[in-house]
Amino acid sequence: MVVLGDQPALEPQTLRRLVQAFSRHPGIVVPVYQGRRGHPVIFPARYREEMMGLTGDRGARTVLEAHPYDIIEVEVDTDSVVQDIDFIEDYQSLSRRIPPDAS
Repeated sequence: MVVLGDQPALEPQTLRRLVQAFSRHPGIVVPVYQGRRGHPVIFPARYREEMMGLTGDRGARTVLEAHPYDIIEVEVDTDSVVQDIDFIEDYQSLSRRIPPDAS
């Protein structure tokens, strides 16, 4: 499972749902929110060498493009799979959405 470090709003139930989908179909599992693919993505061990050989800034997208037949999309009801924190504005927006006692 490739989980981005800048997605603090991911919920445990979303991760469980992806793992359950992988246990039923051991292919590439991708969460989808309102038609948009997100993270985290689960890759089976058979893609390890391919993943280890990745270079550049496209990341694992090249693996997804090379194996579209092996992708299972899992519809989720949270935008946390398509949100990350790249800029201070992203952080400020997220911090307004999370209640202070959510820790």
